[in-house]
Amino acid sequence: NFPTMYNLSVSSVFGIFTAPLQNSVIIDNDDAFFHLKRDSYDGVTSSKITMSVLCKYNPRGCHSNVADNLRRFPIVSVAGELVTLKRSVCILSDVIEWTYSNQVGSNTNDDTASLKNRKRRNEELKKLAEKFEAPNVRYYKGKEKMDANAQKESSSRVKRLKNAIENVKGTKSQKVMMDPTQDYETSAEQLHTQTIDCPKDLYEDDEESKMLKD
Repeated sequence: NFPTMYNLSVSSVFGIFTAPLQNSVIIDNDDAFFHLKRDSYDGVTSSKITMSVLCKYNPRGCHSNVADNLRRFPIVSVAGELVTLKRSVCILSDVIEWTYSNQVGSNTNDDTASLKNRKRRNEELKKLAEKFEAPNVRYYKGKEKMDANAQKESSSRVKRLKNAIENVKGTKSQKVMMDPTQDYETSAEQLHTQTIDCPKDLYEDDEESKMLKD
């Protein structure tokens, strides 16, 4: 009830190859041929080998313009059924694409116009960038000026405070020199200590009472 590998249809080997064109297209009756050549390295023999692949296609239909476009020897990519021969391989091409590695014969007038357009575009972008950068430049300059003024004001305040402290110290030193016996500094111990003077008579009465008891 379930299909096995033997129930599947046999499909041909599909090959894809990309290489420079070796020779021009040869048209023989209803078929057309061309060779693709690519050098590769054989790691077993440590030598360079040349791969030459024969490509066959139908010159009519969708491939009618292939011969004209391959006259400039582009890089060609083909895809189709891969047929192995005795000394080479052949691809029955279903898809043929090409890419020109070096474009020649470009229009000089078009290049000049394109260059002028790029220059004009760059000038417009430069002006636009300067327009948006100007407010930012003014902002940063104003901010730097404010920071400098704040730093200057802070330094001035520190200097005035330092001078005031020096003046206070100088005034106190002058007073001490005028009256060395006077102590202008009150320690914490003096602030929290209270001295009580006891009368001498009270002390003597206590001593007599103690002797009578004995």
